[in-house]
Amino acid sequence: MARRPAPPRTPSASRPGSSRPADPRSRGTEQARSADAKQPAASADTRTSAADPRKDSPGRSDRARSGSRPPTEIPASRGGEDQDRDQDPRPARRTTHRPAGETRRRTTTEQSSQTASDEGSEQGAPGARGRVVQAADRFGDLLRTRPWRRRRRAIVLSGIVTVLVVIALLVVAITIPPLRVHGVSVEGTSYVRAKTVNEAASDQLDHSMLLVRSGSVEQEVEKVPGVKEAKVSKRWPSTLGVEITERAPIASVASKDGSTKILDADGVVLPKAAGKGEDLIPMKVAGKGDPASVSRAMLGVLGSLPEDMRSSVTGIKASSPDDVTLSVDVKGTKKTIVWGNADDSALKAKVARTLLDQPGSEIDVTSPVAPVTR
Repeated sequence: MARRPAPPRTPSASRPGSSRPADPRSRGTEQARSADAKQPAASADTRTSAADPRKDSPGRSDRARSGSRPPTEIPASRGGEDQDRDQDPRPARRTTHRPAGETRRRTTTEQSSQTASDEGSEQGAPGARGRVVQAADRFGDLLRTRPWRRRRRAIVLSGIVTVLVVIALLVVAITIPPLRVHGVSVEGTSYVRAKTVNEAASDQLDHSMLLVRSGSVEQEVEKVPGVKEAKVSKRWPSTLGVEITERAPIASVASKDGSTKILDADGVVLPKAAGKGEDLIPMKVAGKGDPASVSRAMLGVLGSLPEDMRSSVTGIKASSPDDVTLSVDVKGTKKTIVWGNADDSALKAKVARTLLDQPGSEIDVTSPVAPVTR
C-alpha cells in the first residue's frame, strides 16, 4: 500500500514569526541543491542520472549518507500549530485511500496483527497502536473443553453402559429355565378343590417369572365357584403362591326341580360341598312372586343379622320382597319376627334382639321406631 507523501514545508528560518533557528543541515542541503542547478547536463551519464529519480543529485547522496530527511517548507500561515505538530513525538495516523469501485478485503486475525506490527515498526514507534490480541488468546477459554462438559460426557456414557447391562441381564433372566414357573401352591381352601385352582393358574406354567402378571392370575382364580378373593405371590425362583378366601354358605333354597342350592349372603350359588357340616338356614319362596327378587331380599336380611342372632334363626320365608318373615329358636322357645322389607335391616336387628327376651311369640319390626310384640 503506497504511502501518501507529506506536504512540502519551508525551512523554519524563512517562516515569519518563528523563533526556532534554522537547521545547519538544512543550509548545507540548500547549498548542495543550488550547486547542482548550476552544473550543465553535458554527458549521457549526467542525463541518465537526471532521468533516474534515485540518482537525482549529489545532495540526495549526501542525505542518504548522512541519514537525514530533506526539509520541507511549511507555510507561514499555519504558525504555531505546525510547531506543535513537529514537536509531537507520536506518529501521524495514516489515511488509507481506496480507489473507487475497489471492495475492502477481509483479512484474518493473523494478517491484521502482522500488518499492525509492520506499520508500527515503519513509523519507528513500536507498540504505538496498542497491544495486538491474538484470536487464540482471546477465545481460548471458549474453545477449551469445560470440566462440566467432560463430566456430562462421562455421565452419558455410564448411563448408556448401565442400560445395556440391564437389558442383557433381563434377556438372560427371561430365557434361562431356572426362572420359569414350575408349580402352583394353593392355600386357604376348605370345600374348594385345590386342583381346580391349579387348573385356573396353569396358563402361567413354563413362563418366565418376570413376565407373570399377578393380577391376571387372580382374575382367573376368582372365577372358580366358591372363591371370593384370591391373592397371587411369586415365590422365587419358580413357584406361584395362591391364597384364596372362600365364600361362606348361609342358606339353602329348594328349586322347582326338587334340588337344593347352597347360597352365600350375596346369592351366589356354591358347590354342594360347601353345605357339608354347616347349619344352613332353609329359605322358602311362597306365593307367586319373582323367585330371584324374593331370594335377594331374604339374603339381604340374613346378611344384616349379627352372628349370634343368625345362629338362632331356623328358617326364613317370603311371598314378596316386602314380606319377609323369620323363625327363631331362643332357648327352646320358638318365635316369629315379622321383618317386612330389607330396608333399615341393621336397626331392625338391634330392636329384635332386644325384644327376644320379652314375653310374646311374635315381634313386628316392620317399623323399627315403633315395634310391636304380640
